Amino acid sequence: FDISLEDNKLNCKVWEKDGLRPELVKKYDNTQCVITGYLEATYYYGHKFVINVHSIDKLNNDTKLKDLKLVCQNKGYFDNKKTINWNNINTIGVISKVNTQGYDDFINQFKIPIHITLEEITLEGPKTYRECIKSIKKLRDQDVIIIMRGGGDTSEISNSFDCIELFESIKKSEVP
Repeated sequence: FDISLEDNKLNCKVWEKDGLRPELVKKYDNTQCVITGYLEATYYYGHKFVINVHSIDKLNNDTKLKDLKLVCQNKGYFDNKKTINWNNINTIGVISKVNTQGYDDFINQFKIPIHITLEEITLEGPKTYRECIKSIKKLRDQDVIIIMRGGGDTSEISNSFDCIELFESIKKSEVP
């Protein structure tokens, strides 16, 4: 797994012999943690540093998503959700990127003859949420809009998409 702080990342390894199973490590996604271990220089596919982690402790119980959900709840964003009449869907606006795992999986499995309009965005980074907002406005003539992203680093996804301005845009959109 990777630990990250803003744009800086460092690769980490955990070992089952230390009691750190993958499902245990996964619960720390998008949280602030203190890790202990030792730094090692590796030479596999080039030079890099890796932290061999012995323990992980959650710094606090706050996560960006938890805080965002609370803000959205206080603003009433979960009330009066848009209803979708699935029998009247003729067009779908997709906000994603071609030749990515999420988009390709969706297109390959979606066998219903419905017109799909793609708005391509950057799937990672600080401009992602702004591109989503612009795309939502462009797709206002669609019957449904899907924001799609598959796979990847959970913290990067959170940093790219978990933004109150994007949530406000989704709530204001008349298109579900």
